[in-house]
Amino acid sequence: CKLLSVRQHPVLSLPVITSNPQLTAGFPPASLKAPSPPSVASNYAFPRSTRVLDKAGLTSHLPMLLDHWVNSFSRVVSVLGPSDNSLVTYLVPLAERSQLVLCALVGWAASHLSILGEPYVAMTNAAVETVEAQVEAMSGGVADHVPEEKREESMMALLILGGIDVCRGDSRSWVERLPKTREILRAASATTNVCTSHTWRSIALNLVYHDVLSSLASSKTPSMPLDFYQQILAASEYSPDAYMGLTMQIFSIIAETAVLASEVSALATTTTSLSPEQSRRLHAALSKHESVLVKLKDLEVPAVAFTPDKVHLIAAFQTYKFAAELYLRQTVLHTGSADLSSRILAQRTLQHLRLVLGSPSESQMLFPLFVVGVNTADQASRQEIVEMFNRFNERVKCGNIQAVYSLLLEVWKRDPEGDRYVDWRRIADEVSAVAKIANPAVAPMWSSRH
Repeated sequence: CKLLSVRQHPVLSLPVITSNPQLTAGFPPASLKAPSPPSVASNYAFPRSTRVLDKAGLTSHLPMLLDHWVNSFSRVVSVLGPSDNSLVTYLVPLAERSQLVLCALVGWAASHLSILGEPYVAMTNAAVETVEAQVEAMSGGVADHVPEEKREESMMALLILGGIDVCRGDSRSWVERLPKTREILRAASATTNVCTSHTWRSIALNLVYHDVLSSLASSKTPSMPLDFYQQILAASEYSPDAYMGLTMQIFSIIAETAVLASEVSALATTTTSLSPEQSRRLHAALSKHESVLVKLKDLEVPAVAFTPDKVHLIAAFQTYKFAAELYLRQTVLHTGSADLSSRILAQRTLQHLRLVLGSPSESQMLFPLFVVGVNTADQASRQEIVEMFNRFNERVKCGNIQAVYSLLLEVWKRDPEGDRYVDWRRIADEVSAVAKIANPAVAPMWSSRH
């Protein structure tokens, strides 16, 4: 469709993937080319019993959906590039021995195909309902009494459901599911060192990722302690990850920024004059900005990245680094799009984004694309952001892009001339649709070293 003037609220040519009207309001009917129906594959060993799949009514669609996940969707999810298929080599064998994980995985594939309409929408809904019921039945509401292996299966299935939620543009469901995942992880940590267990470290990494990025579009802090994040990320040795690429170190800084931003917002939004004690606390909070910035600027690209097939990961690392600094200025210092330092940072981030979009690292660029969009002030730059969202959506095709774009439009509506600060985290709190600034094809994250 023809894009309107930015000052008239630009229109993004997004397919309507979700039935939630609050996520699709203002978006035109689908105008992008839909993916072709997947072919049928039969070279996978499935569990002898398909009881869980039978309950979801997915047994007859299993080969087709798994083939789509393996040969198409997983390549959208993983940022490591075509030479690395660690995501597939880990998850498919797990699905072959676990009915629960298999049901979640094929439901995830169906959610990506929901742009085609039925029967994929119904398949997705059936998978989600079945997995949730099975997890609840397995735990009986008490995660401590679940065997270790079943705990792992339950956690992985719930995390895959997070991917389904985001594909459908329904991040609120994932946020509401977080307490259950934290309960399972807490029970596991009582008997297992999640930092030394490869499986649980991978699962914990996934939870860290979801929890941190869920907090970015909210004034609430991440739900897990910062030191837990740092232990998990450090235990992974920051090796390239199928979902985060080389940006793990930056995630620790982003989590710290989210906590600091919430502290500042709580003090800075009072409707009355600050008391001397409040002023002291606000000054102390703002002064922490410098130490966070120093840690961020000290980060360097891991040496493992310097190979020809990982050039896109280096560009993604630099993009995230600039975007994280921009996020720090926006949310802690409350700088608006007229701030000169923020404008320079936005331009540098945008330059790197142009290199990464279209590369294997593209799917993790929703966070940088959004924070750059918040800091664009002129019509030409905002028009370029709209065009980037269109191209990004055309290749990735996931519903969460709609929610994030809606939030960006609301920011532009409140800052039409690009000359003021807009607290977009508070805006996200106010609306009923939660915009999760994450890879729109949210996936379980696995180290490339299996």
